[in-house]
Formats: sequence, structure tokens, C-alpha cells
Amino acid sequence: MKRTWLAITVILLTAFTPFISTAADSPTVFTVIVRAGEHSPDSVSVVVGTTVQYKNVDTRENVTHYIGFDGNGDGDFTDAGEFSSGPLNGTCDWENDSGCRVAWIIVINSTDYIGNYNLIDYTNTDETHNVSLEIKADDHDEGHDDEHDEEEGHSHDDDHSTSEETADELSTEELLQRGGAFFLLMAAFLVISMLARPRR
Repeated sequence: MKRTWLAITVILLTAFTPFISTAADSPTVFTVIVRAGEHSPDSVSVVVGTTVQYKNVDTRENVTHYIGFDGNGDGDFTDAGEFSSGPLNGTCDWENDSGCRVAWIIVINSTDYIGNYNLIDYTNTDETHNVSLEIKADDHDEGHDDEHDEEEGHSHDDDHSTSEETADELSTEELLQRGGAFFLLMAAFLVISMLARPRR
């Protein structure tokens, strides 16, 4: 009888293992809040494997933000080696404008991104705000080329980033996944313990 309960315990633990590993391996999402005249935070330092989200919460009427790397300082992001968010609005009416965006999401999934970037936030009302983005190698990455650490203004194609509306903090989802997996395992353990007790 004890062997039967032991086998059931092993099966349940094996069944829940994917939920735990999925939660542990969830990518890190770093959110920068874009307001009128400021970013919170202004300076971002992340490692490869991180997703950086610039979320516009500037709700001033008809004010649009454009964030990106302006290598030659000419006020646009259209030259070789430059990249940007495109227009970021404070609010969107997705039913009537499916192309509207309030967030710029950069999925840093390659060591090609490693470098220091002096980004600038231009608005359509001629305001400018300087921000910085530092991307470093993950210490756990193997085969990393140290020469990338000193690169500045490395260019990226626009297809390396996606822009869409997401939750403010995806890290909350990760915490909920871990907590849910933990409580499921504890519940399974308690049920098995109760069933395995000999009846008097």
C-alpha cells in the first residue's frame, strides 16, 4: 500500500514539474514609464535575455513620443544604424486604429545588442529628453565575445523589436505562476499524506 502512495506522489510531482520550470525560465520584463519630460527610470542597464518595454503614459492631448537611437543627432531615426519606437501615443482607440501603439517592446534575444545606447525621446511638440540603455552579456551565457562590451550605437534592424500593448508588469504573472505551482504541490502532498494514513 505504501508503495502505491509513493508511486502516486512521484507521478504528481512529475506532472507539476513543467509548471515550475516554465515559471522559473520566464523571461525578465523591464518596464520604463514614459511621462511628460521624464522616463522612470532614465537609465536602464539590462542583460541579454531581457525584454525592455517603454510604455507611454503621457496622456496630454495630441502629444506623441518617438524614442530611439539618433546616431548623428539630426532629429530623426531614419539614417543607417538608427532605430526607433515609431510613434507612441498616450491612449489608443484600437477599434478604429489597430496600428496605434502605446508601448515599444525590445526583445533582447541576441548578443548583437550588447552596447551602450544614448537614446533620445522626441515629441511632436518639439520636446526632447535624453535617456540611456546599456545592454550587457548575461554572466550565464557561454561563448560571449568581450569586445562587444565596448560597442556604442550598434545598429539593429526594426524586426528585432515588436511594438504592442502589454500588461504593465509581466513579472507579476511570473510570480503568480510560481506561487500557483507551489500551492498545487503542497495541496497534492497534503492529500496524499491524508490518504496514506492508516485508519484506526
